Amino acid sequence: MSDAYRQAGGSCPDCSASLREHAGRLVCDDCDGMMLSEAEYTTSLRELDGSQSALAVTRGKPVTQKCPRCTEPLQDCELAFGGKKLSGRYLACATDGLWVPNKSMVGAYAVVGHRARGRGGAGNVLETIPAGPGGHGGAIAIRSVASAFANRPEFVSLSSVAAKTHTAFVSAFAGQDLVCPKCDAKLAFEADRWACKSCAGSFVEDAALVAMVQDITQAHWEMPAIGTDVGARGCPACKTKMVVEKFHAVEIDRCQPHGVWFDADELQTVLVESTNPKETGGWLKKLFGRHRT
Repeated sequence: MSDAYRQAGGSCPDCSASLREHAGRLVCDDCDGMMLSEAEYTTSLRELDGSQSALAVTRGKPVTQKCPRCTEPLQDCELAFGGKKLSGRYLACATDGLWVPNKSMVGAYAVVGHRARGRGGAGNVLETIPAGPGGHGGAIAIRSVASAFANRPEFVSLSSVAAKTHTAFVSAFAGQDLVCPKCDAKLAFEADRWACKSCAGSFVEDAALVAMVQDITQAHWEMPAIGTDVGARGCPACKTKMVVEKFHAVEIDRCQPHGVWFDADELQTVLVESTNPKETGGWLKKLFGRHRT
């Protein structure tokens, strides 16, 4: 890409490439990161779940990377939306907003959008509002963010992770007491998963897990045959020792009749990777068994 196209921007904090200006934002065409104001990132997340939740930014120590706008040192930071932490790496500038890497952005949109579907949230806002200057009453911020990569056909479409209408999942274990296989705390049912407030792990029934992946990938999925490597953890539903399945850094515990246990952040890793066009055909295919119809 020519330097004439990469206008006005300084250097990318992640890969040092030249940045370009798009609608008041700085965009990296090499790693797909973007500089956003806190207000705009908050609005785009609110559009996905239909809430008025706040974005909390907790700033840490300065880092060596500099803000591409003001050249002051950036700070490591943690983000929470609606009181729940967003995984991924973010950098903050005191005056110019947030540096948001592509993987962190897509992961946040995937998880917030799915969270909304689980509680009967908004429909696909990117498909329902009018396009162009006449669009109103809907996903103005997220459409604007997506438009920064309109020239990049390989960039995953943010519409694929926008909130879609989703029938509330009814657990087969409604009314029962399920216990965390990691820390023995009582699990609480939240929309489409059994969550542990103590260790932040999640037990997801097979039907709910398939629905999550299909919602995000818009492709048919089936769970594969279970392995034979029995681990030490008991299924929260039946107490039978679960099978351990690994792929790279992700290790899950699985009970064939009932569901899958994810330690903290592992479920989010699955949702993030499912939106990555380079990984969808490999990572999830090996982990879950993908079959198109």
